[in-house]
Amino acid sequence: SGDRAVVTRQRRHIARSHVRARDDATSSPSTYEVDVPVIESLLAERTKQWLLREYDIATEIRDQLKTLGVTVYDKERIWTTNPHRRNGWMESVPSVNNCNSVLQVLELHGKERGSMSPTDISFCWNQIAQIVMKDERERILYRGKEKHVLFQPLLDDTTKRMEKLGPKNIVAICHKLAKLVSFCGLDIDDQLWVGLEDQIMKLSPKFHTKEISSTVWALATAKRYTPCVWIRMEELASQSVHHFNPQGIANTVWAYAEVGHKSPELFNAFADEACNQLHHFSAQGIYNIAWSYAKANQPAPKLFTELAKVALPQVQKFSHQGLTKTLWSYATLGHAAPALFQRIAEISLPRISEFSNSGLVTMLGAYPRANHTLSTEFYDTIAQVIISRIAQLSSLQISNALWSFATVGHFAPDLFRVARNETRNRINEFNSHDVANTLWSYARAGHHCPELLNDMAKAIPSQLDKFNTQDITNTVWAYAALDHSSPQLFSKIAEVALPRIAEFNPRGLANTLWAYVVTDDESTREFTRHPLVINAVVSLIDRFDYKDLCQLHQWDLWCMEYGNGESLLPPLFSNKCLQSFVHEDCASSNLQRNIAAVLSHMNITMQEDVRVDSGYSIDILLTLNDTTKMAIEVDGPNNYLPGTAIPTGATRLKNRQITALDGLTVVSIPFWEWHELPTKDQVDYLKGRLKI
Repeated sequence: SGDRAVVTRQRRHIARSHVRARDDATSSPSTYEVDVPVIESLLAERTKQWLLREYDIATEIRDQLKTLGVTVYDKERIWTTNPHRRNGWMESVPSVNNCNSVLQVLELHGKERGSMSPTDISFCWNQIAQIVMKDERERILYRGKEKHVLFQPLLDDTTKRMEKLGPKNIVAICHKLAKLVSFCGLDIDDQLWVGLEDQIMKLSPKFHTKEISSTVWALATAKRYTPCVWIRMEELASQSVHHFNPQGIANTVWAYAEVGHKSPELFNAFADEACNQLHHFSAQGIYNIAWSYAKANQPAPKLFTELAKVALPQVQKFSHQGLTKTLWSYATLGHAAPALFQRIAEISLPRISEFSNSGLVTMLGAYPRANHTLSTEFYDTIAQVIISRIAQLSSLQISNALWSFATVGHFAPDLFRVARNETRNRINEFNSHDVANTLWSYARAGHHCPELLNDMAKAIPSQLDKFNTQDITNTVWAYAALDHSSPQLFSKIAEVALPRIAEFNPRGLANTLWAYVVTDDESTREFTRHPLVINAVVSLIDRFDYKDLCQLHQWDLWCMEYGNGESLLPPLFSNKCLQSFVHEDCASSNLQRNIAAVLSHMNITMQEDVRVDSGYSIDILLTLNDTTKMAIEVDGPNNYLPGTAIPTGATRLKNRQITALDGLTVVSIPFWEWHELPTKDQVDYLKGRLKI
């Protein structure tokens, strides 16, 4: 609370107008000649940024004022030039500050390098960075590699003189070089970075919190990771956590997350301190600190709960990137924030077309990962935007977008159709994970796509060595769920899967075996009955859930069908699978009851919802001529791929196993055929189907 009071007092002083010191305006010729309107304009902008809590920008303006020879005293609310620093190195600074282009700074350095001090070198980099940040034309100009050679004299001079620089200037150079790396891709020799890091280690005892946060931010931005430097900064930061301001906290945790340096103790300490200062965080600081903890996979429940409260009234100020970062962060750490997620959706929907492709797909994926349900309008709107941009999306973005729609159960047919065609045209761009995710999504949506499945079957074998076990499971499950036969593909996958079968998790193993049972190809029967497979199943006996056990029962039935009629599993385990299977709900539908009523009117002996020896539940079991038994399966929409008359893989498997194991003829009554029948034709229809 004491630190917050200091910040509040600082803001109160800065918010008031600064005036030029009386003795400064009439001082001797040793005082700088300065452009007073320019100084006052900079001071006004600094005040504005402080009030907006953009402390980093305000600090940069203060540094810019220093380069003009101006010192600001916030407590007294005055500013003055600094005559004591007139002699020596400061004389060249006004010239550097007057440069309006990067080339002018570089040319000035070329002319004056013999008389420039190490600190002048620091000011040169500061001015170059300021120009590049403000002028897009300069940024574009110096992104070209051929222009980078112009920086070499200044880079060489920096390397030679850095040992004479103090802590503030060494950090300032790192900071500005990192910005040039970020904005222009400036290629900086490793020798210079090593020298800067050596100086950082040497001068680190003199670092304050600003130097610590600026250093790690710069090194992370420049993608420099030398462990000893990061460990040293971690030690310093840990000793002074309570002295960091919000910007310093956000920058520091961002840097450690960005380079992947694990520091749970530091993150925990910063989480506690951030909670004390949250109301002073800018909008950018809020979503950046959330992203940092998620990127570092560092849960911070209290911080994220408080962040959500503080973010809610400020979320309107978030950039598009800030909105997607926030959603991604909370979804990644599994921290529920329903009010925040709902508010972001409301804000985003009217301007959804303004989001980048990456932002759009990230937002789309965050909601199902967080188990947050949104309106049909939201998904329909995003689907239309994705359709309009489908050619611009990467293979990863296409597969992730399809995954999101499939996961929430919003099966946008137009999107899946357009994405199907785009995927076929660019199938060679899809890596193993993209392929498996895309196939899973089409199967989950029940989207009939035989051409895509055929194309994928040809492309997959060349990538199989890169498939992980989840990719294998998703792929075979998709083909099985869509009841699409691909014997050669399944045979090749079996060859790859068998040596790795012990790596499969319980759900993956159950899904994979179920898929092979559905496809029922003679060439792969040896795989599903292999001792390695049996051992893998038995080793996971206590880890399978209800759904897994039901699938394993169907696999066990299949093994018995093509074996000697006995289970390959231990009796207790086999019975456990059966008991799970028979406890599955078998409630009658209105359609089933309607058909049963007609059959009853025909005086046919029947029973509804009969559990047979295999464990399956039959909708209607008929007894004809006192001895002949026949099963009727009333197939509703869920038994077919949407919009088609093609049964799902699960439907075909049930009918096949009832026929093979229970010895019953199965007659399927499609829902659409029955609905189209006039009442007077229903009896004749059933007689024809039953052949009586």
